[in-house]
Amino acid sequence: MNRRQPDPALVPIRKTDFHPNLRTGRLECWGAVTTDGEWSFQREESPGTPWLVRHLPSVADRSYELPVSMQGTLRACRLAVGRGWAASDLETRKCEEAG
Repeated sequence: MNRRQPDPALVPIRKTDFHPNLRTGRLECWGAVTTDGEWSFQREESPGTPWLVRHLPSVADRSYELPVSMQGTLRACRLAVGRGWAASDLETRKCEEAG
């Protein structure tokens, strides 16, 4: 059996928020943080809502509190952080706010 190898750019996470699916009763993940504590991923308890990516140190020091990006899946959030796209988006947004 040929299993697909995990993408090395997927950052490790700890799932933090679960809610049951109303149709199936199965628990689904609605929130997670990276194991290094730098990034959080959250979505509303409603199917089809995007995942919001936040940089936790920027939220804590209030230098940037809004979501850095929106992704369609938790995997996409993990890739955005692991490949540096989220950090790049954060720097762009901070520069735009600075004027």
